[in-house]
Amino acid sequence: MSLQFGTANLCLSLAILFVGCQPNEGETPHEQTEQEALAAISEQAARFSAAYVNGDIEELVSIYTEDGMAAPGNRDFIVGHEPMLAYWTLPAGVKVLHHKTTAEKLVVDGDHAYDWGYYEGQTERDGQALPPFSGKYLIVWERGDDGVWRMAADMWNSLPQG
Repeated sequence: MSLQFGTANLCLSLAILFVGCQPNEGETPHEQTEQEALAAISEQAARFSAAYVNGDIEELVSIYTEDGMAAPGNRDFIVGHEPMLAYWTLPAGVKVLHHKTTAEKLVVDGDHAYDWGYYEGQTERDGQALPPFSGKYLIVWERGDDGVWRMAADMWNSLPQG
């Protein structure tokens, strides 16, 4: 006895299987492999830097959780999107020319991760380039119910220049 499974039946079966594997509304998206999570977090870090350089502060702040906390060096904690918008909004005449983070270590543990490393950047004021800046950071990432990784805690301070 031979099994005949025509192309139409195969396509229909695969379509049913594919639809059946999709999460229903309100369900948590599928678990990510560690490599998928590492890639998604790295992409969010790059998105943060791009938003900063492009002056898209709303995009930058959206990379934090709603109750996300930032702890810049020599300043008090900043908690939540509204205070973050105020903090990250650049003064008139200031533009970010370059920003980049380089992770030294990135560890994923379920729906949380931590990432530490170095940042670098440069700004200009009124068309004049200012000296480059650099420092170290520690970020705690949290994967939301929507499957998106966001910063729950972000701490950084500058390194001595020179």
